[in-house]
Amino acid sequence: MNAVGRPDFAIIGGGVMGCALAYYLARAGERVMLLEQSRVGSAPSASGASAAIVNLLVTAPDALLHQSLLTHQLLPELAADLQERTGIDIGLTRPGSLRLAFDDRERPELESVIERYAAVGYDAEWLDAQEVRTIEPGVSPRVCGGVYVPGTYSLYAPHYVRALAAGAAAHGAVVRQGLPVTGLRRSGDRVVTVETVEGRVEAGHVVLATGAWTGMVGAWLGLDVPIGPQRGQIMAVQTRPPQPHVRQILSHEDGYIVPKPNGTAVVGATRELVGWDGRLTPGGLGFLAKLAHHFVPTLAESTVKHVWYGFRPLRLDDGPPLVGPLPGLSNVSIIAGHGPIGITLSAAAGSLLAQSLRGEEPQLSLAPFDPARSGISAA
Repeated sequence: MNAVGRPDFAIIGGGVMGCALAYYLARAGERVMLLEQSRVGSAPSASGASAAIVNLLVTAPDALLHQSLLTHQLLPELAADLQERTGIDIGLTRPGSLRLAFDDRERPELESVIERYAAVGYDAEWLDAQEVRTIEPGVSPRVCGGVYVPGTYSLYAPHYVRALAAGAAAHGAVVRQGLPVTGLRRSGDRVVTVETVEGRVEAGHVVLATGAWTGMVGAWLGLDVPIGPQRGQIMAVQTRPPQPHVRQILSHEDGYIVPKPNGTAVVGATRELVGWDGRLTPGGLGFLAKLAHHFVPTLAESTVKHVWYGFRPLRLDDGPPLVGPLPGLSNVSIIAGHGPIGITLSAAAGSLLAQSLRGEEPQLSLAPFDPARSGISAA
């Protein structure tokens, strides 16, 4: 087979991380090829299935919090640039969010969350039951209060991922969809070709942005990468008058409801370690229906518009996401393992790794996500 190109960077995987990285590398003038086995932004990848809550990770370790802050700073300009260059509206909105309390005993912990928001300069406030119902009339009568965060973003995940890919292409990247990668050929400490169903790709640097499939792809290189699939089932519903529409993102430890500009509300999501079992199940859909009723009782009478699932790229050993060079290989990096927070961190993670790959000092340190810290090595 003849080689199908020799870019500076070959990115395997057209999920949100691969597309964000491709966009930022191409925007900086690098020659990029993005290889996606199916369609960019489509299920069952996590990117195509996400409800796309873009919140600040104030209860997470500082490195993740700081990346979520950077994403919040980047998103408005990024959304505008993508629309201008590609014509794709990513549906970026700022509905705000309500973290609901169903018991007064939850209040002390939630008030500590308010302090964390204040520490990074973001508004958050405690609302009592009456104040919650003023801004969200349909919530359950069991709700006794909640934390309101007006700055929480949301977007439409499939359009966002496709816009990033189209934006990368507008900056000169080659985006190949429907092109499965079948292997990686290694010589010494280098990957010399990426094998595809149509031929070989020779690249200066290879990036594994392979989502839930990363463990399988790492095995081609003799790597034990503890990233695998977590199935998430999700549902979109639409209210009918006189039912009140959900206005804010509503969340609790059990799940979330996210309002969308098209009038639907997305209810999610299950977290199931079932391997590659790609099914919608009565148990999963029952969980979502119960969750919707628990948050907003009138949603029990809403119309189910769509149900779907995706496979989150989960660190199976509870470690942090992996972002950076793979030890033992001189021209291979990874960006994977973000679980349910991939959309939340995508703009930051993509821009930071692009900076690092270009030999620049990243705006934020990627050291906490270094694969070497997780004991991963091809040596």
